Amino acid sequence: MTVAVALLLGALTVAWTGPRMLDRLLVLRAPAGALLTGWLMMVAGCLTTVTAAVVIAVLPGHGPAPLLVGLVHQCWQTLRHGGSPRTEEIAGLLFAAILLGVVVKLALLLVRHHRSQGRLQRKQRDALNFVAQEQPGAIPTWWIPHDHPLAYSLAGRPALIVATEGLNQHLSEVSVAAVIEHERAHILGHHHLLVGFANALASAVPWTPLTRRSPELVAALVELAADATAARMHGADAVRSALVTMTGGATPPTALAMAGDCVELRLRNLGGPQVSGARTWFAGAAAMALPMIVGTALLAVAAFALCPLILPL
Repeated sequence: MTVAVALLLGALTVAWTGPRMLDRLLVLRAPAGALLTGWLMMVAGCLTTVTAAVVIAVLPGHGPAPLLVGLVHQCWQTLRHGGSPRTEEIAGLLFAAILLGVVVKLALLLVRHHRSQGRLQRKQRDALNFVAQEQPGAIPTWWIPHDHPLAYSLAGRPALIVATEGLNQHLSEVSVAAVIEHERAHILGHHHLLVGFANALASAVPWTPLTRRSPELVAALVELAADATAARMHGADAVRSALVTMTGGATPPTALAMAGDCVELRLRNLGGPQVSGARTWFAGAAAMALPMIVGTALLAVAAFALCPLILPL
């Protein structure tokens, strides 16, 4: 049971401090792609660590706990016998019930989001057939005859980009291309799915800063990541010009718009440092392992503090 508690504390520590770490890295202009991967892996690491804690709590005699404690085996045995097996059983089943409830609620919210997105896209496509002209492509762009410069993307099968003729009237050709590339990056990067997952996570698990703040963090990170892709293809100046010219307009609820969120932050981060794919995955792996590492460290500290006799071993 001690290992389960340590792992839970490790996950909670990361869930409480994770947003501050991401905020600090944003201030330092860390690459958005790496931060987005780090956020996703941090969430996955917390969920995995909590699941491991539940398994150990439910199966204290058969789980992997004895292999993990190693050096502090005597301390683990002493602390474990301090409580009755019945208490461990009840606590383990309670943890399992809470985890199951969270997983079921999260799954239902994701299904609801997917259905809502599908209905929205069907309505949009029906309306666009009457007022817009389709530009074919791997991801088709639908052009609406309107003077206000606006662009947004909708995920689905097929995904689509909606843009107004106002882009061509107010922006240079290269800036228009950057706007379209920005929206393509949202679709190719599955950013709509990440935003939907973040919103569902905040609704299902509103108790920690990491989950509660996920919608605002992910909303900012996907825009920064799409900006970086557009800037890499067409230059930072083209993206900057588009952001300064365009203003947030009325867009569908699940759409991702070019000038929708955190424009000041995005302008400041344009032209920032890039990171290789290998480093991005390394950052993700480190973030995923963080809750387990913190939990193990807490267990080791508690063991050495409570069982000084183990030191000569």
